[in-house]
Amino acid sequence: MFPNVAEAFSDWTSAVQMKVVNKEAVDFEVNEQVLKVVAFDAVMQPIPPQRVDRKPEGQRIWKWWEMWADTSLAPDTVVQDQNGLQFRIQSVQDWSQAGYFHYELTEQPPQ
Repeated sequence: MFPNVAEAFSDWTSAVQMKVVNKEAVDFEVNEQVLKVVAFDAVMQPIPPQRVDRKPEGQRIWKWWEMWADTSLAPDTVVQDQNGLQFRIQSVQDWSQAGYFHYELTEQPPQ
């Protein structure tokens, strides 16, 4: 059993409101549909270059981010912040017994 360390993040996190976006091609046009708006506490920071260098070849051009949050989101979900930046969830590490989830995200190129 893990100790619940969610309270340790309470001073570091800030309220985040992100839209979960579904994208699909319709008549050769990208159609975006907002599935839901999720509000949760999270910390986001760029992934250090040393860890990005270990990513598979061809993926280094993206801006990689990591996020700790108290909310569960599925891998390959596209989320959009209040500034319109979109991020795709690449991996999820479930630390829910400790009170949080760890995500690796890639910032999507502007449309």
